[in-house]
Amino acid sequence: MSKLMVTCGYNFEHYTIENYIKFCSGECVLGTGFLSNLSASFADTFGTSSKGYENKLAKAKDFAIEKLEEAARSEGANAIIGLQIDFETFSADIMGVVASGMAVYIEKIGEHVIEEKIYQFPVINYYPDLPFRIGHLLYNKTRACAQIDLCVYPGNKLQALNADFIVQTIFDTQYIYRDINLTQIETNQEAAVFDLEISENELRAMNGVIVHVHKYINNNQCCTNTGSSQMTSYKIPELLNKKKEYGIDVIKDYVKTEQSWTCLCGMENSNTDEICQLCGRSYGKYIGTEFEYQFDKLIERLENMESSSEIYQYLLSQSSDQEVDSIAELLEKIETIVKKERIYGDMRDSCMKLVKEFYKRK
Repeated sequence: MSKLMVTCGYNFEHYTIENYIKFCSGECVLGTGFLSNLSASFADTFGTSSKGYENKLAKAKDFAIEKLEEAARSEGANAIIGLQIDFETFSADIMGVVASGMAVYIEKIGEHVIEEKIYQFPVINYYPDLPFRIGHLLYNKTRACAQIDLCVYPGNKLQALNADFIVQTIFDTQYIYRDINLTQIETNQEAAVFDLEISENELRAMNGVIVHVHKYINNNQCCTNTGSSQMTSYKIPELLNKKKEYGIDVIKDYVKTEQSWTCLCGMENSNTDEICQLCGRSYGKYIGTEFEYQFDKLIERLENMESSSEIYQYLLSQSSDQEVDSIAELLEKIETIVKKERIYGDMRDSCMKLVKEFYKRK
């Protein structure tokens, strides 16, 4: 019979509590002169062994926990939270050990997640002057909704946008979805989602997407897009590979003229510029954006740390006063995890998940 998961805390990392079932207990009684023999009290003073008494107490505690587990299992539980051990003296010769806790039913996070069917279509146009690039239209067939992924360049906080989505098909026809509003993009990764019903037959014919951006809110300012859209220089299969390999903002190959050079992100730079003024890439270097590079290096370093406390101290020590202000929300959440870690043990995985989600939003 498998043992139940038991903790003196009130949760298990990577598990969710699906049902609080019942408060249960298990008891064990010690007798036969166990407490009347006072030699155990002087064991340390006179150097005699009190191991026998310690062993009896340990066995009594283990037996009480076993009885608690039996009681919880009989109620349909697979775990116990809030474990508490109490010792009660009934007389000079009798002591009781009581193990108690809340019987619960837990499930591992993600264990019963329905496998979702996702279709990915590359965005094949871009606006050179906009401070962001839209990488793909992702269609979730299971939930009947669409989502875009975005690359927002440093110094910008994209919060919302309004756009038309024109889906190209292999038959040179189009499906047009007009006046789509995407809000709260900065604070909620799920915000760039909109309901959309597309049949399986239509999905099989789709291959690329043109996005006409009308308005957007960046750094708390509502902006009207007056620029002209340009098309990718890649064929769709090649574009998908380039985006996967070098970043979702890739839209064309490097091009150099006598006066300027054009970056993978589509930004035209002067030949006197050593790096792209939008994404930070150097001419001819097939890498992700400078932000993506720094993010990867940061995550690599944090992954080698042993606790959320160590991660917190590192982020604090490596940040200037201005940077600390920009990540104040993240530091506050990590500080909460550090406090929980002292009670529940290792919570580094939860901390790393929080860090990755925060920097992906940025």
